Amino acid sequence: MKSASADCSWLITTSRWLVKLLAQRLERERDRNKLFAQIACQAVDLFTALRTPEVLQEVQEGLLLGLLEAEEQIQKANVREAHRRKNWGRLTWLDPASHERRGRHLRLAQLLASIFHERRNIIRQCGDALAWLLLHHNPRQFEALFSASRNHHLTRGLGLDGVRNVLRSAHETGKFLALNADLTRCLGFGDIVVIPTEGRWIRPLVYEVKTHRLGAEVEIELFAHRIHHPIDEQFDLSFYEALNFQEGVAKKLTSRAERQWNELGERARMLIDFTHGIVSNVPVRSGRWRKVVKVVIEKALHYGTAYDCPEPNLVYRAFRRDQAPPTKRGPSSTAELIVNEALMPSGSRPAWLSTDQFIHDDVYSKAIPPVALWDLPRPVRCAVLTGDVILICVWDFSVWKAEFERLGISFTDVDGAWQLSLGETKAHLDLIEVRTVLGAVAFAGASPRDVVSSLAKSL
Repeated sequence: MKSASADCSWLITTSRWLVKLLAQRLERERDRNKLFAQIACQAVDLFTALRTPEVLQEVQEGLLLGLLEAEEQIQKANVREAHRRKNWGRLTWLDPASHERRGRHLRLAQLLASIFHERRNIIRQCGDALAWLLLHHNPRQFEALFSASRNHHLTRGLGLDGVRNVLRSAHETGKFLALNADLTRCLGFGDIVVIPTEGRWIRPLVYEVKTHRLGAEVEIELFAHRIHHPIDEQFDLSFYEALNFQEGVAKKLTSRAERQWNELGERARMLIDFTHGIVSNVPVRSGRWRKVVKVVIEKALHYGTAYDCPEPNLVYRAFRRDQAPPTKRGPSSTAELIVNEALMPSGSRPAWLSTDQFIHDDVYSKAIPPVALWDLPRPVRCAVLTGDVILICVWDFSVWKAEFERLGISFTDVDGAWQLSLGETKAHLDLIEVRTVLGAVAFAGASPRDVVSSLAKSL
């Protein structure tokens, strides 16, 4: 009679083989992430140059297929996690020596799942890039359309088919640029966001798409909360007419659709409040230290770590993935490290922003342009997107007060918003504008001195 250990010798041999295969697959999927980032950045660059409905349709269809595949892999990884733990629990009972192999296998499986999450982030960042291009780099419009709770996976089946059909029909007219909001992090309401290819427009149109099966036929409905402004109303009407859709909703709304209708109405009002008559002088494009950011990232990729201090109390530091500080405290400890290394004066009150924060926290997507649009060479953008390199910008918050006082401007920070005054003239930078300023300094190489000088001109 054979022992239980002998009966399961095949299982032990198979487990060793699986650990080896999982390690090999991990490297393949990492390489695929790099390829995804390269292709996605190239597609975004193509749309940036041409901005035609045909290119937008092809780019977002490619992103959609990649996102569907990434989310499918995430779901599979979640299901397999439970099976792995159950099977390894049985094996370690039969073969106590397999404990170390079990730990390595489970760590590799977790790393593999994180790679699929990274791929999803890469694709949604590129979806953000399309949205920023469509809405002309206007953070106020994203503030109105962002939702922190919208991070769900794509809905498959009839609903997704309906959205794709509307997008395709809109682009075939040649009159509109339409984007699937589920491809992005920065658009949290509606299924599609539309702007015209020509003519004047003030705000984008945001539509919900409802698809119903009626026997052998499929019915698609569009609904949106119309903004009562002549330009918005004409834009909305022309979209319905071009796609041969009946204006309004023919059927009684379900409770979910009614809730979405009310949300669209609230966001339409926010769009008016955030954009009506407001002109911002806050920079969101590249600044004086763009080349510094580029060189620091490139050196970190080559040497493992690099830093530069282009002006007092401002430090850019980058780490290659395998050289990042081994701490769970993340950017805060890195900021302390920079202070301790005397890169900033002792007693500084450091503030910081890192690419790791930006990529993994959706809230930044509404205030800072996505990585794919940064004014950096494509290989550098790809390295940041895949997490192969992490950039952190640290500054002493007192630098802002010092720069404003240098120009005779009174500066007060009120719960994150900035109050400025010069004699009788007063100005207010709300949270939207302040976040944009800090993002421009951290990632676009904007100089605090240049930002302050630009703001001073508006006073």
